[in-house]
Amino acid sequence: MFLSDCMDDYIAARILLLSQLPKQASVLGSTAIEKAFKAILAFNGNESRGHLKKAHWNAARNFSPDLWSRLDESFLKLNKKAFSLSYTDDL
Repeated sequence: MFLSDCMDDYIAARILLLSQLPKQASVLGSTAIEKAFKAILAFNGNESRGHLKKAHWNAARNFSPDLWSRLDESFLKLNKKAFSLSYTDDL
């Protein structure tokens, strides 16, 4: 479920970016990353609600330290902030 949704969100984010809708693309791209992390949680029989929380990051770190070492934590933090663009009332 999460992997399929992740790929759909990623493809949609690319289309939005190519359509010159960067705000919408960044929100959907961030959601795609979140769903990839939730897929890792699901592989281990766990779940966590919310968007790119530390629980998601820790699950990835524990699932595959090698994978985690290849991720850029500052990029994850940026994507967490990008998701907030979907709530323009709070900007």
